[in-house]
Amino acid sequence: MLEPTMLAPPMASKRSNLDKGEGSSSSVPDADERRREQTRMAQRRYRMRKRQETDAERDRLDEDTTPRWFAPDPGAFLDARKHPPVSLSDAVASGVLNNTQIFTTSESMWAAYQMVDWIASAKSSPQGQGTSETASQTALRDLIQSSSQGGRATLTTPHLDFFRAYFGNAVALSFPPVDISKCKAPSRIKQIWHERTQKSRRVPENMHPVDEQLTVVHSVALDILPWPAVRSRVLRAIKAKLLDHDTFKIDTIFGTDAERIVVSPFRIHSAPTDDAFRFDDDASFKATMDPDNWECSKTWLEKYWFLVDESIVQRTNYWREKQGLAPVSTFGNAV
Repeated sequence: MLEPTMLAPPMASKRSNLDKGEGSSSSVPDADERRREQTRMAQRRYRMRKRQETDAERDRLDEDTTPRWFAPDPGAFLDARKHPPVSLSDAVASGVLNNTQIFTTSESMWAAYQMVDWIASAKSSPQGQGTSETASQTALRDLIQSSSQGGRATLTTPHLDFFRAYFGNAVALSFPPVDISKCKAPSRIKQIWHERTQKSRRVPENMHPVDEQLTVVHSVALDILPWPAVRSRVLRAIKAKLLDHDTFKIDTIFGTDAERIVVSPFRIHSAPTDDAFRFDDDASFKATMDPDNWECSKTWLEKYWFLVDESIVQRTNYWREKQGLAPVSTFGNAV
């Protein structure tokens, strides 16, 4: 029989190996942790890639290809290299918008939006504070509401008609101010429409969103057009890549003239003219949402004749006749 002492050295050796970590399972948790870290990194990369895709889509809609449309000479383009754009905040702060200052598309829309904000703030002040305009507000209001004088190209009433329609219809559709001010951001009409309540402003059926408005990414500017068939055709064409979204949006806001100064894409008749940005009564809303009040410009109809119904051309020619203008010819013949 072997002596017990003869077994001691191997046992001591085994304990020594365990103490050194040989044959232990400590490496298993390390491998699991590495796999978890790899999973976390993969998820982080996926989220980053999705954010980049979303930002790219937003940037595509935000791309501004509109020519500069404030110019000393209404008949000439301004070279942006000689006359760099100025920020709206700088222009308003100075109180003077001189001939060398140019607004980009987004800034011009923001200027109109600020007018709404100023007027609404003054009228809704519970203690009468803020009812007097500052010099900068007066300067901007006079600039927007005046016609071209002294060779300076400014916004004319037809342009204000579209601004009135844009803000009036967007407000009626329950778009919040932040969405209205960012007119180039993707429309949230699907979410906003589903969140409307009984207290929301009632809108006529022709302003209810069509199916394409709920599924195709587009600008708010397309939501305010009063013709559901036109909205549907435009968005289907955009989805099929038969029509460029940004080109149509810019043509719809500023017209199809090369200089986008003299001819406006639309005029809205029967709308109050005392204040282009007044929305404290239903008359302004009803006027801008009624398709019978809309007169399309000749250039816009000639370019997008394939998107409109014959009735739209007929209504435009009705308003043109009242102004002594020749009818617009589309569909091969004058209507």
